[in-house]
Amino acid sequence: MKRLFLIFPLLAVLVIACRKPEPEIVKPLGATVPIEARAIVKVDLDAVLKMADCRSEGGRIELTPELSRLLRRWYGLPLLQACAAEGWRLDLKEAYWIDLGEGHQPVVTAMLKRQDLDQDEVLVDSLADGVAWLSDGRQAWLSLADGPELASTVDSILAKADSLNLLAAKGIDGEFFARPSTIKAVRRGENMANPIGDAFDAVYFGVDVRDRSISAQVRLASAGQWVDATSLMQPIDADAAFSDQPPGCVLVAAAGLTTNSVCRSLSAIPDLRFDRRFTLSIYARILAVNGTASLAMAPGGRAETIRNFDLRNWDVRFNLPIQGDPVKALDFADRYLPDYCYAEADSQYLYASTYEPGTYEPRSDFAPALAPGCLAVMVRIPYQSETMKALRLKSGYSIDFQADSALRLNVRLLGPAEYILPALITDL
Repeated sequence: MKRLFLIFPLLAVLVIACRKPEPEIVKPLGATVPIEARAIVKVDLDAVLKMADCRSEGGRIELTPELSRLLRRWYGLPLLQACAAEGWRLDLKEAYWIDLGEGHQPVVTAMLKRQDLDQDEVLVDSLADGVAWLSDGRQAWLSLADGPELASTVDSILAKADSLNLLAAKGIDGEFFARPSTIKAVRRGENMANPIGDAFDAVYFGVDVRDRSISAQVRLASAGQWVDATSLMQPIDADAAFSDQPPGCVLVAAAGLTTNSVCRSLSAIPDLRFDRRFTLSIYARILAVNGTASLAMAPGGRAETIRNFDLRNWDVRFNLPIQGDPVKALDFADRYLPDYCYAEADSQYLYASTYEPGTYEPRSDFAPALAPGCLAVMVRIPYQSETMKALRLKSGYSIDFQADSALRLNVRLLGPAEYILPALITDL
């Protein structure tokens, strides 16, 4: 009987010892990316490179010479080239750039296409151009650091991700990274002053790339909350922004100015001499600058004439809102505007132009839809236009930038080209 009592525990031990261990759960990639990083970029690298006309063979992607030339001064180019070349074993449809700061080199991470769940140790390898590779059989990390430094950085990344990662993020981080965009990025730092809006300590950037258009949005945050990028400005008056334009405009810009936003913007210009900054600030206060300022530009000749970008070769109209003495406004114009510019002033505006008033009939043939906002820049470079030729572009473009609490940019391709990224890369 005693032997029976001994047999049952032994059988239980044997069953437990022979049982196959449960497979380790593979964490989703976002769960290995810490929120506490100086910079994070999430990108569908496979789609972006292919939309940029990069050739793919067997999963290996080769950057075009034009793209390599465009990025030649970026220190991360070797890392991008290495990731593209390793596309045969990396799943580049979801990749992250992680910069912890604090002396760590940036790291790019992606899942392996063929995962080895039985790999017991971390493998370190060296790729071309000084790029180090580290893999645990499921996921890979690439960096310009050496092997030991990369291993230390990955340990820090995973330790921080165990505490708080993108997959478990709440608040604005969770909201932002949950959006379906081609590229999403956040850059954190010290609290920074914003001359036209609220101070911020983080910048969130999202980009959507389509065949013939690119749209981007930038939002600012402070202490984990969205802030207003243009809180010191006022809404644009569309009628004032699009009045008295010279015909054939290729650029129209408008801003809802206040004296405070002008003075703070002048203080933020790094290369502006103190005496000039001080004098311009005094003029802004004397003239009580407050309202919608606008700038309109039209080419004043053919491509060969306007290519040197001298204002004499462009028809330019600038309106500055004032609530001060028109004589002081004309004094400002005499002091700071070129001699060949014409200036007029009344109790509401200082009007300045490179052409004589009355040369053109007042018109507004360039008035795209203007969403309520405080800052707008609209550019139209029609295909085969003189402006396109003067800029030595191969394609035409439509560029709209508008700002309120957020900053929004839309770029559309004009002309017969089918895809915007190769066209932009070639023209840039």
